[in-house]
Amino acid sequence: MAGVAAIRDNAHLYLLFVDTPFQHRGIALALWQTALAACIECAQPETITVNASSFAVPVYVKLGFVALGPAEVREGVQSTPMAFAIQRADSPAN
Repeated sequence: MAGVAAIRDNAHLYLLFVDTPFQHRGIALALWQTALAACIECAQPETITVNASSFAVPVYVKLGFVALGPAEVREGVQSTPMAFAIQRADSPAN
């Protein structure tokens, strides 16, 4: 398996992983785009959230996520809460 993505409640990306030998080939982007399209089709959320490890924050920024605040520690695990705002064709441009 090269990678995997998992979404909870059509609005929270709780897993996006690409095995080391397959990184830097666009697999994370392809997985993210597929997961995002499925979320939009099923539930049309306004945002998708993720709790990014410090290692993954730059990857999520490249995918279009923004940090919602500083890193947090919950149950001994550090992560940065992030969100991806979904742009709709019928939404006014900002």
